[in-house]
Amino acid sequence: ALILAFAAVTGASHSPIVPLAVLAVMAAAIRFDLRRALVVTGITAVGVVAVIALVPAPVLPGSERARSAAWWSAHLFVGAVMVGMLSNLVDQARRRRAEAEAESEALERRSAEDRRLRERLETIDQARKDFLHAIAHDFRTPIASMEALARALTRDGVAASPQERDAMLELMQSHARHL
Repeated sequence: ALILAFAAVTGASHSPIVPLAVLAVMAAAIRFDLRRALVVTGITAVGVVAVIALVPAPVLPGSERARSAAWWSAHLFVGAVMVGMLSNLVDQARRRRAEAEAESEALERRSAEDRRLRERLETIDQARKDFLHAIAHDFRTPIASMEALARALTRDGVAASPQERDAMLELMQSHARHL
């Protein structure tokens, strides 16, 4: 409204202020989406046409006033569409970037979780190996002793006294309970 008022005072279509209306609609296109920018541009174009048609100075024929009104309206719409489309492209790029960053962060979180789970599995596997090693170590002595006692009973069963055989069997039972 201020730009249109200054344009009306300073020569309507020949005013050096009219190009500022193009900048105003471009600023609206940058700030808002294309649809809102076109609404602002339509209102501004109606105002520019009204100023050009209704302000008596400078004295111009009707055809030149109509041509000036059409020319400035076209500039307003082209400027708004051009900047509005660029603004929409920038917004889309920002949205895509934000989506990509969110996806990247989710991927990093999943990767960190996978690493943590892998480390935990490796720890569990190492504990399992240590446990099996300890079990094998604990079983080795009683099993070896039972094997030796069983061989002694079968081989030396005839030569061993009943007390020795009872002691061997009792030792084997002790090892069996331990296992």
